[in-house]
Amino acid sequence: MQEDLENKEKQFDYNKIETIRKTIVPQKHADRYSMHMYFTRRPYNVVQNYIKHFCKQDDVVLDPFVGTGVTAVESLISRRKTVSVDLAPLSTFITKMIAVSPTDIESLNKDFLNVKTLLQPDINKIYRTSNSSIDSDFKKIIKDNSLFYPKDIKLPQIGSAQATKGYITVDQLFSKKQLISLSMVLKEINNIKKKENRELLKFAFSSTLHYTNKMFRPEKTASGPTSVYRYWVPKEISDVNVWDYYERRYKLVVKGKQETNELIGNYYKENDTFKIFNKSATDLTKYIPENSVDYIFTDPPYGANIAYLDLSIMWNAWLGFKVTEKDKELEVIEGGQLKKTQQNYVNLLSQTFEEMYEVLKKDRWMSVVFH
Repeated sequence: MQEDLENKEKQFDYNKIETIRKTIVPQKHADRYSMHMYFTRRPYNVVQNYIKHFCKQDDVVLDPFVGTGVTAVESLISRRKTVSVDLAPLSTFITKMIAVSPTDIESLNKDFLNVKTLLQPDINKIYRTSNSSIDSDFKKIIKDNSLFYPKDIKLPQIGSAQATKGYITVDQLFSKKQLISLSMVLKEINNIKKKENRELLKFAFSSTLHYTNKMFRPEKTASGPTSVYRYWVPKEISDVNVWDYYERRYKLVVKGKQETNELIGNYYKENDTFKIFNKSATDLTKYIPENSVDYIFTDPPYGANIAYLDLSIMWNAWLGFKVTEKDKELEVIEGGQLKKTQQNYVNLLSQTFEEMYEVLKKDRWMSVVFH
């Protein structure tokens, strides 16, 4: 089997490749993609099929709108080198944390258990305390424990002022119990010495933010808990225990990393088989050599459908990710906080295609999902 595969790779002729005409039935998300939410995600098996069809092993695959890294991760699994680009720092963080491999699970568990021993009793105590007591002592608790939480970071108000009922800053999206508990977790994570463990536990923390804010609605539906992907506060707020959700998300991270350990293993090598840039797709040739990419699979933003930088402010605020006004100007969307026009969107998207053309080898393929 391996010999047949090697012979097929040697005979690979880019000029004889035909487009894929058959339907590839999407499979449900694998464990590696259940570690962290994001606003969009392509079916991994479809992406993997395209990668294997249009390029060979050790070729370079680019996704200039990488999102949560499906193209990057499936390239590594398929033994293709990957170059990932996204203007959103949350996106590149998620992509790297899913892709990094192999992970020392035993060491990671040890650091997690240390954090659990330090924090679980105190956080449970917070949730047994009345809201009025926590509210009155909030400033003192924060000061006495040297805790960080995002303050005075404004939420985008375009189209959302009424929906957020006048909430204008990130911290207002959290209860006082949530702010204290999340701050405690983040502080202990930042004290972890081993960088990879620290980043993966921060990844689990980032994943927890989706569930531990006033926007989250834990009512059960046929597809599980429900949530709304915009800055919006429901009439009834559910103040869920931060530690309970952090531990749940951590266990999903472990399952995901066990999977990438098995599927990617030692093929992951940062700055070799895996390169990632928190940059704009409008400037690819500034950091990717021309005529160096063998295949592009990408899913560009679709008009005014999702304003990624606006929607990721909550995560950026907690994780310390910076987004500049220049970044917002370069974001390939329509609408958003800057009220970009359709022509703005068309111009920026056109620039990205020009840049992709320059970095792609002249006899190679590109697949674009636009839906």
